[in-house]
Amino acid sequence: MTSIPDPASRYKAFLGLAHEAAEGFREEEAARAAKLGSRIHEAGRAAESARKAEKAVTEEINDWWREVHGRMTKAKWSGPSPRPVADPGADPDALDDHLADIMPATAAFDSALRKAIWPRKVQ
Repeated sequence: MTSIPDPASRYKAFLGLAHEAAEGFREEEAARAAKLGSRIHEAGRAAESARKAEKAVTEEINDWWREVHGRMTKAKWSGPSPRPVADPGADPDALDDHLADIMPATAAFDSALRKAIWPRKVQ
C-alpha cells in the first residue's frame, strides 16, 4: 500500500519549489542586470569618446576656418563666405580622406591669394 502524503507536506513541498524557482529567477535577473549595466557603461564611455572626437574635429575645422578667414580679410576686394555648417549625415570614417582633399586646396587657395594681392604679402 502506498502512502499518500498529507496536504501540509504537499504544501511545504510546493512552497519549497516556489522558493527555489524565485531564487533562481533572482539570480538570473541579477546576472542580466549586471550585464546590462556593463553594456550601458560601455555605451556611455563610447558616447563620451565620440563627443570628445567631435569636439576635436570641430576645433580643427574652426581653426582652419579662422586661418582662411584671416587670409581673406587681408584682401580688401574679397570677402569670405559664411562658415560651413556640419553635415550630420557625413561618414566619420571618410574624414581623413576629406581633409586630404581640403589641405591641398587650402594651400592652392593661399598661393592664388598671394599672387592676387602681390606685392603685398599675406602672413
